[in-house]
Amino acid sequence: MQADIEVDFLPQEVKEKLADKIQNKVQLALNEQVIKDSNVYCPEDTGTLQSSVVMGLGDDAFVEWNESYASRQYHGDENGFDYSKDKNVNARGHWFEAAKAEHIKDWEELCNERLKK
Repeated sequence: MQADIEVDFLPQEVKEKLADKIQNKVQLALNEQVIKDSNVYCPEDTGTLQSSVVMGLGDDAFVEWNESYASRQYHGDENGFDYSKDKNVNARGHWFEAAKAEHIKDWEELCNERLKK
């Protein structure tokens, strides 16, 4: 005979803190991979744009290239901008979308793996 018993001894506040910690751990790993994969397509001259990335965690998680000219570079292909391939042969606008198109399944797997740890 089997008895299903649920033992729930953690206060809700502790559960929420644990959930937030796990979420931030997974989000951090995802952000780092998104940056790495996106920078493959990010235009490069001196490397300043690629190294200007900032990120946030929590409910409003984000990844942002934070140079003053980042938006012009990101949307430049919409205006016929010609990206130099001298230092990065993969340089293009909308570099996050390029990385996402290639790596979305990898990113999902990364999150699932981190959630299991």
